[in-house]
Amino acid sequence: MATSPKPQRASRTLSARIHKLSGQLDAIDHMVMRRRSCAEVLAQIEAVRSGLAGVAAILLNEELSKMIRKKHVDPRAIVALTRTIIERT
Repeated sequence: MATSPKPQRASRTLSARIHKLSGQLDAIDHMVMRRRSCAEVLAQIEAVRSGLAGVAAILLNEELSKMIRKKHVDPRAIVALTRTIIERT
């Protein structure tokens, strides 16, 4: 099993992804204001949704990794988090 990135590196990665998503949302706003085609706007919305899903997956993976490394973790908590990951992907 691959080790997860160090917390600082993971935070920078997430911050960069979130910053990019923020820019994409601004672009969507401009597209709507300029009355771009529905198909173009929807394509950008889908890109943002996909990006958010990626951020969520990273966060959930980090949390699951932390839980697994703990010696006294409730297996039900791991199962619940795993279900959350599956439902959101």
